[in-house]
Amino acid sequence: MVLVADECRLEKESGARRIWFPKGKQPIIKVDQNKEAISFYGALNVITRKEIAYKALRQTSEYTVKFLRKLEKIYQGKKVLLIWDGAPWHRGKVKDYLKEKNKKCKLELMYFPPYSPDLNPQEKVWKKAKAVCSHNSEDEFKVKIKRFYQFLKRNKFTTNFLKKYRNSG
Repeated sequence: MVLVADECRLEKESGARRIWFPKGKQPIIKVDQNKEAISFYGALNVITRKEIAYKALRQTSEYTVKFLRKLEKIYQGKKVLLIWDGAPWHRGKVKDYLKEKNKKCKLELMYFPPYSPDLNPQEKVWKKAKAVCSHNSEDEFKVKIKRFYQFLKRNKFTTNFLKKYRNSG
């Protein structure tokens, strides 16, 4: 199993995107200065194109370990290659956990090169989910969170990740 993973932050205040609007008129964008936010951990299975999502209050080593436990529970007994970036919360307690983890899942980590989000298909999943579920929206934050999570769970996401690297070299 090959998973590509990343985290994102969904903020209460929606991002403003380009929209069609009558010429000569300006859209009214309501702003709430509340800085409420939630984080999501996501892993895209590049074979099934299905997303595994996990809500977290923040992006920390503790939440990262909880996410890894979720992956291990889902993929019990299977070999899993998890490719992600070098974020600080992917180290420390995560490495300690991997040394001591139970052997239900054979989880191996690999890292994308530094400063290369364009290589990670998970970034495109976040972009699409935010565009569909939260941008240009005045909905309550709880509604945005629910819609975002459901979008991730219900959809398959196209990627050419394996094709791109299968015969290179």
